[in-house]
Amino acid sequence: MKLASSLLSISLALSSNLANALENKQELSLPVSGISSLNATVGAGEFTLVASDNLSEIKVEAELVNAENHKPELSLERQGDSAVLIARFEDTASSFGKSPMIHVTLTMPTTLALELVDGSGNIDIRGLKSDVLIKDGSGNLSLDGGMKVSIDDGSGNLSVANIEGKLNITDGSGDLEVSDAKGDMQIQDGSGNIRITNAGGKVELTDGSGNIEVNGAAELVIHDAGSGNVRTSNILSSTDRKQNLQ
Repeated sequence: MKLASSLLSISLALSSNLANALENKQELSLPVSGISSLNATVGAGEFTLVASDNLSEIKVEAELVNAENHKPELSLERQGDSAVLIARFEDTASSFGKSPMIHVTLTMPTTLALELVDGSGNIDIRGLKSDVLIKDGSGNLSLDGGMKVSIDDGSGNLSVANIEGKLNITDGSGDLEVSDAKGDMQIQDGSGNIRITNAGGKVELTDGSGNIEVNGAAELVIHDAGSGNVRTSNILSSTDRKQNLQ
Protein backbone atom coordinates (compact mmCIF):
# COMPACT_ATOMS: atom_id res chain seq x y z
CA MET A 1 0.00 0.00 0.00
CA LYS A 2 2.80 2.42 0.89
CA LEU A 3 4.56 1.66 -2.40
CA ALA A 4 1.37 2.18 -4.39
CA SER A 5 0.69 5.43 -2.57
CA SER A 6 4.23 6.66 -3.25
CA LEU A 7 4.00 5.78 -6.94
CA LEU A 8 0.66 7.58 -7.20
CA SER A 9 2.13 10.69 -5.56
CA ILE A 10 5.08 10.66 -7.96
CA SER A 11 2.76 10.21 -10.94
CA LEU A 12 0.55 13.12 -9.85
CA ALA A 13 3.60 15.33 -9.30
CA LEU A 14 4.99 14.53 -12.75
CA SER A 15 1.61 15.20 -14.36
CA SER A 16 1.36 18.51 -12.55
CA ASN A 17 4.88 19.54 -13.62
CA LEU A 18 4.12 18.59 -17.24
CA ALA A 19 0.89 20.57 -17.21
CA ASN A 20 2.67 23.62 -15.78
CA ALA A 21 5.41 23.34 -18.42
CA LEU A 22 2.83 23.21 -21.20
CA GLU A 23 0.95 26.18 -19.74
CA ASN A 24 4.19 28.18 -19.67
CA LYS A 25 4.86 27.62 -23.39
CA GLN A 26 2.67 29.26 -26.00
CA GLU A 27 2.81 29.47 -29.78
CA LEU A 28 1.49 32.23 -32.06
CA SER A 29 1.44 32.51 -35.85
CA LEU A 30 0.32 34.98 -38.51
CA PRO A 31 0.25 34.73 -42.34
CA VAL A 32 2.65 37.20 -43.98
CA SER A 33 0.65 37.88 -47.14
CA GLY A 34 0.38 41.68 -47.48
CA ILE A 35 2.65 42.34 -44.48
CA SER A 36 5.83 44.40 -44.92
CA SER A 37 7.12 44.80 -41.35
CA LEU A 38 7.08 43.45 -37.81
CA ASN A 39 6.80 45.77 -34.83
CA ALA A 40 7.74 43.98 -31.61
CA THR A 41 7.55 45.21 -28.03
CA VAL A 42 9.00 42.78 -25.53
CA GLY A 43 9.79 43.06 -21.84
CA ALA A 44 12.26 41.04 -19.82
CA GLY A 45 13.57 37.81 -21.33
CA GLU A 46 15.65 36.43 -24.17
CA PHE A 47 14.71 37.41 -27.74
CA THR A 48 15.83 35.23 -30.65
CA LEU A 49 14.90 35.92 -34.28
CA VAL A 50 15.90 33.75 -37.22
CA ALA A 51 14.87 34.99 -40.68
CA SER A 52 14.56 32.64 -43.65
CA ASP A 53 13.54 32.92 -47.27
CA ASN A 54 10.19 31.69 -48.62
CA LEU A 55 8.30 31.58 -45.31
CA SER A 56 4.53 32.00 -45.51
CA GLU A 57 3.95 32.97 -41.87
CA ILE A 58 5.47 34.52 -38.79
CA LYS A 59 5.87 32.06 -35.94
CA VAL A 60 6.42 32.88 -32.29
CA GLU A 61 7.32 30.49 -29.50
CA ALA A 62 7.02 32.08 -26.06
CA GLU A 63 8.25 30.57 -22.81
CA LEU A 64 6.87 32.17 -19.65
CA VAL A 65 9.27 32.09 -16.71
CA ASN A 66 8.41 32.85 -13.07
CA ALA A 67 4.90 33.54 -14.32
CA GLU A 68 2.96 32.45 -11.24
CA ASN A 69 0.57 35.18 -10.04
CA HIS A 70 1.53 37.39 -13.00
CA LYS A 71 -0.63 38.19 -16.01
CA PRO A 72 1.21 38.06 -19.37
CA GLU A 73 0.43 40.33 -22.29
CA LEU A 74 1.12 38.12 -25.30
CA SER A 75 -0.30 38.73 -28.77
CA LEU A 76 0.56 38.68 -32.48
CA GLU A 77 -1.86 40.47 -34.78
CA ARG A 78 -2.06 42.39 -38.01
CA GLN A 79 -2.42 46.17 -38.08
CA GLY A 80 -2.53 47.49 -41.64
CA ASP A 81 0.53 46.16 -43.44
CA SER A 82 2.41 45.48 -40.18
CA ALA A 83 2.50 42.53 -37.83
CA VAL A 84 2.48 43.63 -34.18
CA LEU A 85 3.96 41.43 -31.47
CA ILE A 86 3.62 42.15 -27.76
CA ALA A 87 5.32 39.87 -25.23
CA ARG A 88 5.59 41.24 -21.72
CA PHE A 89 4.06 41.13 -18.25
CA GLU A 90 1.72 43.85 -17.05
CA ASP A 91 3.07 43.38 -13.51
CA THR A 92 6.85 42.96 -13.31
CA ALA A 93 7.17 42.89 -9.51
CA SER A 94 9.28 39.96 -8.34
CA SER A 95 7.90 37.06 -6.32
CA PHE A 96 10.31 35.50 -3.84
CA GLY A 97 13.15 37.37 -5.56
CA LYS A 98 12.27 36.13 -9.06
CA SER A 99 10.95 38.53 -11.69
CA PRO A 100 8.64 37.25 -14.46
CA MET A 101 9.98 37.12 -17.99
CA ILE A 102 9.10 35.82 -21.43
CA HIS A 103 11.69 34.14 -23.67
CA VAL A 104 10.70 34.70 -27.31
CA THR A 105 11.86 32.68 -30.32
CA LEU A 106 10.61 34.08 -33.63
CA THR A 107 10.91 33.06 -37.27
CA MET A 108 9.89 35.30 -40.18
CA PRO A 109 10.80 36.09 -43.81
CA THR A 110 14.09 37.85 -44.48
CA THR A 111 12.39 40.72 -46.33
CA LEU A 112 10.18 41.97 -43.48
CA ALA A 113 11.42 45.16 -41.84
CA LEU A 114 11.89 44.94 -38.08
CA GLU A 115 11.18 47.48 -35.37
CA LEU A 116 12.02 46.14 -31.92
CA VAL A 117 11.63 47.74 -28.50
CA ASP A 118 13.19 45.52 -25.84
CA GLY A 119 13.30 45.92 -22.09
CA SER A 120 16.02 43.61 -20.82
CA GLY A 121 17.62 40.31 -21.76
CA ASN A 122 19.91 39.13 -24.53
CA ILE A 123 18.94 39.62 -28.19
CA ASP A 124 20.07 37.44 -31.10
CA ILE A 125 18.86 38.36 -34.62
CA ARG A 126 20.08 36.60 -37.76
CA GLY A 127 19.34 36.52 -41.47
CA LEU A 128 17.43 39.74 -42.15
CA LYS A 129 17.78 41.50 -45.52
CA SER A 130 15.60 44.45 -44.53
CA ASP A 131 15.67 47.68 -42.52
CA VAL A 132 16.13 47.21 -38.78
CA LEU A 133 15.33 49.62 -35.92
CA ILE A 134 16.16 48.50 -32.38
CA LYS A 135 15.77 50.25 -29.04
CA ASP A 136 17.24 48.08 -26.29
CA GLY A 137 17.37 48.67 -22.56
CA SER A 138 19.92 46.20 -21.23
CA GLY A 139 21.48 42.89 -22.18
CA ASN A 140 23.85 41.72 -24.90
CA LEU A 141 22.73 42.29 -28.50
CA SER A 142 23.87 40.40 -31.60
CA LEU A 143 22.67 41.35 -35.09
CA ASP A 144 23.87 39.50 -38.19
CA GLY A 145 22.29 40.86 -41.38
CA GLY A 146 20.23 43.91 -42.32
CA MET A 147 19.86 46.75 -44.78
CA LYS A 148 19.53 50.19 -43.17
CA VAL A 149 20.10 49.69 -39.44
CA SER A 150 19.59 51.97 -36.44
CA ILE A 151 20.34 50.81 -32.89
CA ASP A 152 19.83 52.66 -29.60
CA ASP A 153 21.38 50.47 -26.92
CA GLY A 154 21.46 51.13 -23.20
CA SER A 155 23.92 48.67 -21.68
CA GLY A 156 25.47 45.34 -22.63
CA ASN A 157 27.86 44.16 -25.31
CA LEU A 158 26.85 44.82 -28.91
CA SER A 159 27.88 42.85 -32.02
CA VAL A 160 26.78 43.86 -35.53
CA ALA A 161 27.78 42.13 -38.78
CA ASN A 162 26.93 41.97 -42.49
CA ILE A 163 25.00 45.22 -42.88
CA GLU A 164 24.27 46.26 -46.47
CA GLY A 165 23.16 49.88 -45.91
CA LYS A 166 23.76 52.76 -43.54
CA LEU A 167 24.43 51.94 -39.89
CA ASN A 168 23.66 54.25 -36.96
CA ILE A 169 24.49 53.20 -33.40
CA THR A 170 24.01 55.02 -30.10
CA ASP A 171 25.48 52.91 -27.31
CA GLY A 172 25.52 53.57 -23.59
CA SER A 173 27.96 51.07 -22.12
CA GLY A 174 29.52 47.76 -23.09
CA ASP A 175 31.94 46.61 -25.76
CA LEU A 176 30.96 47.24 -29.39
CA GLU A 177 32.06 45.22 -32.41
CA VAL A 178 31.09 45.88 -36.03
CA SER A 179 32.25 43.81 -38.98
CA ASP A 180 31.51 43.77 -42.72
CA ALA A 181 29.25 46.82 -42.87
CA LYS A 182 29.14 48.05 -46.46
CA GLY A 183 27.54 51.47 -46.00
CA ASP A 184 28.45 54.58 -44.02
CA MET A 185 28.22 54.32 -40.24
CA GLN A 186 27.87 56.74 -37.36
CA ILE A 187 28.63 55.59 -33.83
CA GLN A 188 28.13 57.48 -30.57
CA ASP A 189 29.47 55.45 -27.67
CA GLY A 190 29.52 56.11 -23.95
CA SER A 191 31.93 53.57 -22.52
CA GLY A 192 33.47 50.28 -23.59
CA ASN A 193 35.90 49.17 -26.27
CA ILE A 194 35.07 49.65 -29.97
CA ARG A 195 36.33 47.32 -32.69
CA ILE A 196 35.45 47.83 -36.37
CA THR A 197 36.64 45.64 -39.24
CA ASN A 198 36.01 45.72 -43.00
CA ALA A 199 33.88 48.85 -43.18
CA GLY A 200 33.01 49.62 -46.78
CA GLY A 201 32.02 53.27 -46.29
CA LYS A 202 32.70 56.29 -44.11
CA VAL A 203 33.01 55.68 -40.36
CA GLU A 204 32.29 58.49 -37.90
CA LEU A 205 33.02 57.94 -34.20
CA THR A 206 32.30 59.84 -31.00
CA ASP A 207 33.46 57.97 -27.92
CA GLY A 208 33.47 58.62 -24.19
CA SER A 209 35.90 56.03 -22.86
CA GLY A 210 37.47 52.78 -23.97
CA ASN A 211 39.90 51.66 -26.65
CA ILE A 212 39.14 52.12 -30.36
CA GLU A 213 40.38 49.79 -33.08
CA VAL A 214 39.47 50.22 -36.74
CA ASN A 215 40.85 47.86 -39.39
CA GLY A 216 39.58 48.70 -42.86
CA ALA A 217 37.40 51.66 -43.87
CA ALA A 218 36.97 53.94 -46.86
CA GLU A 219 37.11 56.97 -44.56
CA LEU A 220 37.45 57.45 -40.81
CA VAL A 221 36.47 60.54 -38.84
CA ILE A 222 36.93 60.49 -35.06
CA HIS A 223 35.09 63.48 -33.62
CA ASP A 224 36.04 62.66 -30.03
CA ALA A 225 38.03 59.63 -28.85
CA GLY A 226 37.51 60.33 -25.14
CA SER A 227 39.87 58.27 -23.02
CA GLY A 228 41.57 55.14 -24.29
CA ASN A 229 43.96 54.11 -27.04
CA VAL A 230 43.17 54.49 -30.74
CA ARG A 231 44.60 52.08 -33.30
CA THR A 232 43.81 52.09 -37.02
CA SER A 233 44.93 50.23 -40.13
CA ASN A 234 43.91 49.97 -43.78
CA ILE A 235 42.14 53.35 -43.81
CA LEU A 236 41.97 55.17 -47.14
CA SER A 237 41.28 58.57 -45.55
CA SER A 238 41.27 59.51 -41.85
CA THR A 239 40.70 62.51 -39.62
CA ASP A 240 41.22 62.47 -35.85
CA ARG A 241 40.13 65.75 -34.34
CA LYS A 242 40.90 64.96 -30.69
CA GLN A 243 43.67 62.40 -30.50
CA ASN A 244 46.61 61.20 -32.59
CA LEU A 245 46.13 57.92 -34.38
CA GLN A 246 48.50 55.09 -33.50
